[in-house]
Amino acid sequence: MIPDNFRIFMTKALRFPYKEAGRYVRMLRPEVRFLSNRQRTFSFAYVGADEKYRNYIGGLMLGQGFTTQSLPSDWIWHLPEKIRKNKPECALSLFEINRFMEKYCSIENALVMPKWVEADLDISIPLEAVFPKRAARDIRRRIKKNDYKYEVTREKSLSDHFYYKMYLPYIQSLFDAAAYLPDYHWYAQKMKHSELLFVKRENTIVAGILLEYLKEGVLMNYVGYKDGDHKYVKEGALNALLYFTVVRLKEKHHKTLRLGLSKPFLKDGRLQYKAAKGARIKEARLSFTPETKLALAFFRNTPELRDFLTNNPFIFYPEKHTLCGAGFSDTNRVVSFSDAERICNSLPHYSGLEKWRIYAFGSQNKSKDLLLPEAYADKTEIFSGETLFSDFRIKRI
Repeated sequence: MIPDNFRIFMTKALRFPYKEAGRYVRMLRPEVRFLSNRQRTFSFAYVGADEKYRNYIGGLMLGQGFTTQSLPSDWIWHLPEKIRKNKPECALSLFEINRFMEKYCSIENALVMPKWVEADLDISIPLEAVFPKRAARDIRRRIKKNDYKYEVTREKSLSDHFYYKMYLPYIQSLFDAAAYLPDYHWYAQKMKHSELLFVKRENTIVAGILLEYLKEGVLMNYVGYKDGDHKYVKEGALNALLYFTVVRLKEKHHKTLRLGLSKPFLKDGRLQYKAAKGARIKEARLSFTPETKLALAFFRNTPELRDFLTNNPFIFYPEKHTLCGAGFSDTNRVVSFSDAERICNSLPHYSGLEKWRIYAFGSQNKSKDLLLPEAYADKTEIFSGETLFSDFRIKRI
């Protein structure tokens, strides 16, 4: 007679290789969705299983009311041609890239961007020098105006109140279908190595944030406001959370504050806020999903695609582990020195980006040897936008 425990163990052990094999097969035969909006002529395909990120990208590119259509899947190296054939109107395809795919596939003629970036704030310097002068004045003014105070706690009742009454309603209202919502068990596990910092006004808790004490550094995570109300953000409660967190961590002799994940689009409000407070952009050390990158495959050169790119510069990898900015200009003439100066001045120059690559659309923009303004010459290159529309391919290694 085989003991029950041994039989259960052997059943699970034998099932594990098949389960893992199935997971890897799904990585190489991913979901394919076609996103469109009746109000737009622009449409694109999203290849991958991250529904939350797909919803975010859909809203960003197509606005409210976009629809998704499931397309037949296939081995990932067949999908570029399959998408072109089945959806000839598709202007762009985004392919989720994970480490397994990077090991066994090569990607040609695409811009590869991180799904997430992080931002670190140097708090090893004196408190009055942590934030840029303009940001520091605004922070102090708002704290004084609202008479904000802070307290730190690990009390379970307050922790539960924060999760259910502050964090969840705020994140749901902010991101809707694109919200990543950890379940309570996941959150409670984090509380074992974390503490909550609350901002109070007249003994009323108006904002809170979770401070995770990790081996890689202290992480600000899970922000929430009283009843999920966005008015507290406008009143300056987020500034107070950041300032009091720095005060708290300097008391504990920490030197760096991790401000958490942000999307890689340089006009994203959360990324802009962090950069304005003096944070340095860097590669993400954590992620919500195993797919950490997106390959952008450009299929059709349409006015709406060019308009989106021009208004949404983003971070990408020109080479491994190098974060650079990609900016775009839609002009039908040769880019002049004054054009280059105007384009460079309009781009958000965030700390942590090593270079900028500007893609200028227009049949005459074929040279990257244009003389650039001295302030940007060492860190800026100009390319023809038409070079993006090469033959995108994924090959097996």
